[in-house]
Amino acid sequence: MAVKIAVISDTHVGQRISAYPAGFLREIGRCDIIAHAGDHTSIASLELLESQGELRAVHGNMDEMAVADVLPAKLTFDVEGVCIGITHGSGAPDGIERRVLEVFDDSQKPDIIIFGHSHKPCDLIIDGVRMINPGSLSGNIGGRPPSWGVLTIDGDNIDWRHIAMR
Repeated sequence: MAVKIAVISDTHVGQRISAYPAGFLREIGRCDIIAHAGDHTSIASLELLESQGELRAVHGNMDEMAVADVLPAKLTFDVEGVCIGITHGSGAPDGIERRVLEVFDDSQKPDIIIFGHSHKPCDLIIDGVRMINPGSLSGNIGGRPPSWGVLTIDGDNIDWRHIAMR
């Protein structure tokens, strides 16, 4: 049976946007898991996501201390035999994918790593690991629209759909 994962990062609720868009909340309610790669910014934002479904999340560099106290910097979990890692990322956008990959040691490299921080969507493979950044729900670099995505895992089939919001 296919598992749908809502993939989001850099929501910055209360900083860059006042609230999650209503249509977005409806859409993630149709997913089995919500994966958030950090920068929720507030505990209220985190709690709202937790009320929407099964949440797998890490903290980011802009999160208030209450969020950083309850969420790890990285985590891994399995879905349908696929190991997924999540971390936020750090530093300048150039080269972030390699820095994110290095967060996970070689003995437990995930099949897919979800990350954020750069506000720059990407989907690429480095050293056999699929690197996915959904961009930012609060707006992306270069004036690109806010974005997120859905990762669907159905046995050996993995589908990534990047969603730009208008």
